[in-house]
Amino acid sequence: MTTASSTEKAVVDYTALAAAADEKAKNFQHTKGKLTARERIDMLCDEGSFVEHGRFFGGDPAQGFLGAAVATGFGTVGGRPVAVYSQDFSIRGGTLGKVEGQKITDLIERAVQQGVPCFALLDSGGARIQEGVGGLAMYGRIFRASCQASGFIPQISVILGPCAGGAVYSPAMTDFVIMTKENAHMFVTGPDVVKAVTGEVISLDDLGGAQMHNSVSGVAHYLADDEEDAIDYARSLMDYLPQNCNDEQSNYSYQPSPEDIEAAMGVGDIIPDDPRMPYDVVEVIEAIVDHGEFVEVQEHWAKSMVIGFACIEGRPVGIVADQPMHNAGTLDVE
Repeated sequence: MTTASSTEKAVVDYTALAAAADEKAKNFQHTKGKLTARERIDMLCDEGSFVEHGRFFGGDPAQGFLGAAVATGFGTVGGRPVAVYSQDFSIRGGTLGKVEGQKITDLIERAVQQGVPCFALLDSGGARIQEGVGGLAMYGRIFRASCQASGFIPQISVILGPCAGGAVYSPAMTDFVIMTKENAHMFVTGPDVVKAVTGEVISLDDLGGAQMHNSVSGVAHYLADDEEDAIDYARSLMDYLPQNCNDEQSNYSYQPSPEDIEAAMGVGDIIPDDPRMPYDVVEVIEAIVDHGEFVEVQEHWAKSMVIGFACIEGRPVGIVADQPMHNAGTLDVE
C-alpha cells in the first residue's frame, strides 16, 4: 500500500533540478569568461519565447548531470519563429553522444518541416569517445540533416568555444559562421596530433582560431569581440533573411529622413574626381542605404571585395562592391 510519505518521496521537483543544473553551469562557465548554453539562448531569442524540448532527456542524476550536453527547442527572433540548439560545455565538456545527436538531428528535421531558420550555438569538446562508434555516427546523421536543410532554410552557426573533429563539418557547411575572438576554435584535429603526425608545431589560434578563419581560410563570416557581439550579429542577419526558400522576405516601412537624403546627395563628395585615387566603398554604401545601416559579411577576407546586407526603401538587399582601398578593387585569381 502506498503511503502519503512514500508518494511525497516519489515526486520529483524538476524546477529545483533545473535551477541546480543552471547554477552548476554558471559556476563552470562564468569562471572561463563564457556564458552558459541557456544564457546564450536567452540572449538570442526574444524574451520568454524559447520553449525547450527534452530538458532532462539523457540525464543521470546519479552520475552528477541532469540532462544531455545540448539544449534544443524553438523560440522567436524579432518575432519570427526559429529553431535553436546550444551545446552545454558544463556537461561532459559539451561532448556529443547518441542522445545529443538524436536531439540535434530531430531539431534540424523539425526546422525543415516547419520551414524556419536554425541556429547552432557551438561549444563542445567533440565526440564522446566513451560511446565509441555510436557517438561518432551521430556526426554523420547531423551532417546529413544539415545538408538536407541547405538551400531550404537559413542555417547560422555561432562558434563560442572549441569545435573539433566531426563537429566542424556541419558548421562549415552552414550559411553563416560567426566566431568570437578569444574562445572560438575550429579544426579537424588539434595541435598535439598535428605535431605527432607531421612534426609541425602550431598553436591553437594559428591552426583554427577565429582570426585565422576570418582572414585566411574564409570559413568564418564575422569576427565577434565577445559572445554578446556574436549573438547580436546573428540576430541582425535575421532582418535580411527569409524564413525559407519559398518565403518572400517582408519589406519594412520606410520614410526617407533628411539625414538619408543629405547622405545620398553627398556620394559625389566621397568619390574623388581622379580615378586613380582610392576611396572607401563602404562609405558609399552607407550613404545610399536606409539609415546608413550596412551589415558587412566577411569583412576581413578578400578585402578587395565588399559584400553584405542592407535595406533600400524598406526592401532587404544584398550588396557586392569592389573596394578600391585594397588592391585597387581587383580580384586575386590564381
